[in-house]
Amino acid sequence: MPGSPLRGFSFYMQTFYELTTLLPGTLTDGETESTIAALRKLLEEHGAVIAKHGIWEKRKLAYPVNHVRQGTYVVTEFDMEPAEVAAIERTLHLDKAVLRHIVVKAHKKTAKEIEQEARRRTEHFARSTERQPEQPTEPVKEITKEELEEKLEKILKDDMTL
Repeated sequence: MPGSPLRGFSFYMQTFYELTTLLPGTLTDGETESTIAALRKLLEEHGAVIAKHGIWEKRKLAYPVNHVRQGTYVVTEFDMEPAEVAAIERTLHLDKAVLRHIVVKAHKKTAKEIEQEARRRTEHFARSTERQPEQPTEPVKEITKEELEEKLEKILKDDMTL
């Protein structure tokens, strides 16, 4: 709440959110950095307490967005009053430097959960990279035309009796 005397304090009705923003790949590195700085400033102006801020590399998009085929994803996790989220979304929607964005409520992971997730990823990677020993294949038994016709006739006959 903008006029609230408790605005900005982390104990006052804060909810944990994750914001994923897609910036156009056509921006220069300097423009990308300034857009990211403006994004951070916007969040902080609205009372967000940023927990994690990460930039993914430039990636090819699955389909063009506003005629742009590459984009840079920026993921930010933060605590904020729920009433301020609408203002953030409105500002991002109007920003020409932002192709797409999404704000979702997120689960704040504990250190134990982060450790378990890392262990699961490591185990999964180890299992997926292990080579499975090839099973010896049985030699293919050649069958004559007559044997094939007999088997086919038997199958058809059994099928008719059902």
